[in-house]
Amino acid sequence: IYMVNVNGSGLTPIATTPSVEDAAVISPNGKYAAYASTAGVYTSNIWLKNLGIGVTRNLTNQTGVTGKPESPSGFFAPAWSPDGEWIVFSSDRNTAWTGHDNGTGWEHTQELAIYAITPKGTGFREVYSKANYTYGSPRFSPDGKRVVFYEMTVQTTWDARSSFTVNSTTNQIVSVDF
Repeated sequence: IYMVNVNGSGLTPIATTPSVEDAAVISPNGKYAAYASTAGVYTSNIWLKNLGIGVTRNLTNQTGVTGKPESPSGFFAPAWSPDGEWIVFSSDRNTAWTGHDNGTGWEHTQELAIYAITPKGTGFREVYSKANYTYGSPRFSPDGKRVVFYEMTVQTTWDARSSFTVNSTTNQIVSVDF
């Protein structure tokens, strides 16, 4: 992951490990980048980089956040609150390893919920979840009072990728109080 000035100058690395790195978002004050990376533990976590001094820190690979070791534990798609006090993201922590077609299929389908944590790695909490649903790509409203994200059933996440049902899937946009 790199950042660059809008005029194309100043190409600067944010995360350049051999891991999968994705979805970087710059904090409202411009001092930090939050992003998803599989660095170190081979599952996606939310990382924070201090852009001034280059120090990185894994926000979600800590006791009380990772969840049950026998369950999925990926953390994805971070977004900053307008005041820079919170980061929201989606995660499949503490869900079941389930295949498509009501568990009979071979490919894992993710049940994702929306969570929040502070940039200090404290205050971890669930924002929204519902069994058998996937919630993703959360974003704060401009005033920071609401979180908006997409909603799909877990089965529909498979249907969206399957050549047999790709044109028959639906999802919704949800807005909840933060």
